[in-house]
Amino acid sequence: MSRSARSIKSSDVVALALLMLVGCASTPQTALQKKPPTDVVVSILYATDRARTGFQEATRYYGDKRGVLHYGVCEVVIPARFGKSPIDDLSRRNVESNVPRAKRVVLRNVTPIKKPVFLGQLSDRINRDVDKSALVYVHGYMSSFEDAAKDAVIAVYLLRYEGAPIVFSWPSAGSVVSYVADATSIKWSTPHLRAFLEELSRFSGVETIHLVAHSMGNRALVDALIQLIARPNKDEKWKYGEVVLIAPDIDREIFERDLAPKLVQSESRITLYVSARDIPLLASKAVNAYPRLGDAIGGPPVIEGIDTVDVSEAITIVSGHAYYKESPAVIADMGFLINDRQAADNRDTVNVVNTQHGRYWKVRPQKSNDK
Repeated sequence: MSRSARSIKSSDVVALALLMLVGCASTPQTALQKKPPTDVVVSILYATDRARTGFQEATRYYGDKRGVLHYGVCEVVIPARFGKSPIDDLSRRNVESNVPRAKRVVLRNVTPIKKPVFLGQLSDRINRDVDKSALVYVHGYMSSFEDAAKDAVIAVYLLRYEGAPIVFSWPSAGSVVSYVADATSIKWSTPHLRAFLEELSRFSGVETIHLVAHSMGNRALVDALIQLIARPNKDEKWKYGEVVLIAPDIDREIFERDLAPKLVQSESRITLYVSARDIPLLASKAVNAYPRLGDAIGGPPVIEGIDTVDVSEAITIVSGHAYYKESPAVIADMGFLINDRQAADNRDTVNVVNTQHGRYWKVRPQKSNDK
């Protein structure tokens, strides 16, 4: 199957979103003709510097304390209400009809493995993909290991990403009152993320590593990338492909003055998703006293060398911060970006906006008659 045939389309995402809202819709059939929907079990690799709790249950296997870097694989059940994938090739995912019916996304298994086994499983997945790519997702504030794994799986499932998905989970406390603690832990985890990305890059089977971070997770990703840029290995190819910063909880002025000039020196394309309707980032502004990078109130940041995408008109309050997994229009745009490596100028999911400071793009709200 060609890459173009597997690309995500706006109409596909709309159809999927409708299925999520109304259940497994189908044409009228007799009871005998209907087949029970099949849940999808997605296997995702992980790296985490959370400490083990001693519990064996998947949902409590890792806690919020700091630990050494662990590797492993976990399984997440996507319920049938998500609907059938527009892409019929689910060879990357283990479809099982004997899995108990899931009413919600569930973390089912967590299996720690040694680094050589991790790299071996990564190799197996890489070899199945035309692009031989991997995608690393870094979660944000107030996320448990369970939350991180499920969010990563939901994202790659909705994007129809066909490479090797990996979640990097840092020791967030998973509590709304632990913002300060999380802000400290993300700094502590940054060297581990940098070391992990270096390991992936040196793994010869991977040709492209896409990097996606959400909210506070952007702090570690941006700092880790800047460190990698500052100390490049001239004997190795720069393998990091699309770098996607979603609703970043980073001081906007510090990013524009100190971080962006260093970040844009890499060979990666940097895409920044922002919104003027992001309530958690407004709360972060109140705590930190200064606007956040992902907050587009007053206008989105226009930064040379970075593609800024304003999603304000394409989201609801529900998806005000987690629009990467809740807004069909945003999912469609990210699909073209990551799966097809399309530049913003070539994506029909966005419109360009020219300003005196430069240009940015707006995600087009999807209408019911979009085809």
